[in-house]
Amino acid sequence: GATETSRRRLAASGGAGPGCDLGHTGPLCEWCVSDEQYFSRKEGGCADCPTAGRFGILAAALVALAGTAFLSYRALSRIAVKALRRIFGPTVATRLSQLEARVGFQPKLKIVVSFYQVATTLGPVYGARLHEDFTSWIRVFEFFSFDLLGLTYPDACIGSMSHRLLLAALWPFAVILLGSAAFAAHALTVWLLLRNPVWQSRRGRRWQSGTSGIVAVDADGDGIPDRGVVAVDVDGDGTPDHIEDVDVIDTDGDGEVTVSELNKHRWRELVRETQSRILYLAILVAYFVLPSVSRSIFKARMCETFGISVFDATARRSYLVADLEVLCRSDDEMYRGLDAYFWAFFVLWPVLVPLVLLCLLLWIRRDVRALRVTRLSRACRFLWRDYNASCHYWELADLYRKLFLASLVLFIQTDDGSSKLLRLIVASVVSALFLTALALVKPFKRFDDFYLACTANLLLTCCFVLGTVVQI
Repeated sequence: GATETSRRRLAASGGAGPGCDLGHTGPLCEWCVSDEQYFSRKEGGCADCPTAGRFGILAAALVALAGTAFLSYRALSRIAVKALRRIFGPTVATRLSQLEARVGFQPKLKIVVSFYQVATTLGPVYGARLHEDFTSWIRVFEFFSFDLLGLTYPDACIGSMSHRLLLAALWPFAVILLGSAAFAAHALTVWLLLRNPVWQSRRGRRWQSGTSGIVAVDADGDGIPDRGVVAVDVDGDGTPDHIEDVDVIDTDGDGEVTVSELNKHRWRELVRETQSRILYLAILVAYFVLPSVSRSIFKARMCETFGISVFDATARRSYLVADLEVLCRSDDEMYRGLDAYFWAFFVLWPVLVPLVLLCLLLWIRRDVRALRVTRLSRACRFLWRDYNASCHYWELADLYRKLFLASLVLFIQTDDGSSKLLRLIVASVVSALFLTALALVKPFKRFDDFYLACTANLLLTCCFVLGTVVQI
């Protein structure tokens, strides 16, 4: 079928698209002829692409900033607790250290992030025209989109659409691998320090053969200290670990726990703790990036219809919004070539990731309902600890709501979704139904979190309904 002149041929001739300024092409003249440029709305025209080194530096800086903030938070929390104990005593220090849990920072952050990730789709996904004051306010929280590529490098400068899909779908795995390597390096460092006699003597815990320096405990409550069962300070916080986390056994039956046996226990505990931290990191990354990554994947299906003739109103053509060189039609070779990438990454992210989270919640459901903390349930606490025990699945329901409104709704009106009226109607119904379910179930432990979630969902429902009215 007939296709537009490619932008590469235009670049060779130094030309422009019909009715566009020099160097611009596309239906709205918002596509740059040169592959070394991208259209910048801020500058109102084509701008030179930043160097690849800048992309690497910015991406590394964002990851390093997030990691530094997390580690600083953990370090400052421990330092603050010790300082409070010295100044105010253990009772007051304990109450102050629990202030964060009482305020409930985590659920409020998740609600705000979820609201932002859906609100930012009102324009590109639903075609709703937002007032500039609202968009400028939303832009302040742009970091909450967790779109690493969008925050660091223009899409048009990355390369072909297939390359963009690869980067958008695989960069979260790189973050998880880097975090896992950091946790493994930390565990190895702790292990080497624990085996260093000089460091142990400075810490006041030099382990010798026998039971010297080891606190025997009565695990079964029979009034007699158990043989071979000990409580040790593995994490180095100065307090013997809980008996449920300790499994040092007198393996040779000589009545003493040797240094070799203790070292084996230390290594097992470090490995288990590292595995728990890696799982927690993977859950955290998957939860926050799932909507943005899914939306990036759906860019291979997000099309916009434009009129191509001022004399014939019915003459229209549909283009891929992310790459206006691609026509959204089955006979376009570039459009067909994106099918394999789209379906592979669609199965990986919108299908498999929520399914894995569901399996984890099913695995720990008995422990959560019985209020029994195990190593796996503690690693998955980000998913369930903000909700009542009977509603620990609610996070997954909210995740599916967010995923549907931010990306899956793009299955509707894929070819000529310029008006997007049907998407707005479906989104309005889904948001209203979810708000009703939220009000009836009341899954949150805290009422302030419940009210905040209801307010956020009510605002989204109003936005979708008003967008529908405007489109009509």
